[in-house]
Amino acid sequence: MILGARARLFEELGRETLNLDLDAPGVTHIKCEVGESDLVSVPTIDVMTVDASTQARVASYLAAILAFTSAAVTAYWLVGGTALLSTVGGALERLATSRSAGALALAVLVVLAKGTAGAFAVALARRPSRRLATLAFAGGALLALYGAVFTVGGALVLTGVVSSSPTDAYALRWHTLVWDPWFLVWGLALATAGFSLRRTAERRALNAAAAATATRAP
Repeated sequence: MILGARARLFEELGRETLNLDLDAPGVTHIKCEVGESDLVSVPTIDVMTVDASTQARVASYLAAILAFTSAAVTAYWLVGGTALLSTVGGALERLATSRSAGALALAVLVVLAKGTAGAFAVALARRPSRRLATLAFAGGALLALYGAVFTVGGALVLTGVVSSSPTDAYALRWHTLVWDPWFLVWGLALATAGFSLRRTAERRALNAAAAATATRAP
């Protein structure tokens, strides 16, 4: 009994010293027998799982920042702002300047979609799940592909590799250097968050299985 009391004291001191969140990803518990009848729950840490979880949160918040900022820019144009409007060029600029009912309705939908994407990224960071992680990975991959295709395409035109005369070279430079890479980074952040969360979930399942095996071992 004295040995068991010492083990429990050591366990509590370890929790306080390490400042562990015992429900955090990567922290599992193994029941260790001390003496003849005492069982002590010992927290163990999988560093790789903790790193993947941290990476997922950082990537999720980055995706959220990019989504909300993009929504704010579109909302600014929606209410009549004109700064940077010439950088989008083409049909998008004409729609924004026309102020027609259809253009305004489209802008509202775009703002709502980007805002929803930002809220999704925040939810991914705060309440992760395998389903959200899968959606994030798939959606992020598509968003990154969209940004990559237009970034590379614009770069090929600007550098003369592809012979083409852009109708608005100024807007094309902005799309190639700012707007399209924005979607590329946004998509990569979202896909990274989804991938990291799925990896974290898989490692937690493996850790839990290992802990259960250790508990049943004689």
